[in-house]
Amino acid sequence: MSNVVDLQAHQGRGYPRRRPAHSTDWTPAQVAVLRRGWGIRSARAIGRDVGRSRNAVIGKANRLGLEMQPVGYTTTRRIEALHRRMVETE
Repeated sequence: MSNVVDLQAHQGRGYPRRRPAHSTDWTPAQVAVLRRGWGIRSARAIGRDVGRSRNAVIGKANRLGLEMQPVGYTTTRRIEALHRRMVETE
């Protein structure tokens, strides 16, 4: 129970009873998944892969300095355009 913070003293104030003390630490593997997927996949999809919420993924990406890029139709068009350019230069 040493890695759990006990908040029972604040029980009636809407605070959770216990929360893991390590809940905010990102592992290097999770950060790698975030970096690989950012701008290609949605924050929700990345969050499912690393076991984090959408907002946690967006916050970590901002702290890492990753640029926000739209996901979906616009990104698909951008990837296709990059692919066409790569094929043309070969």
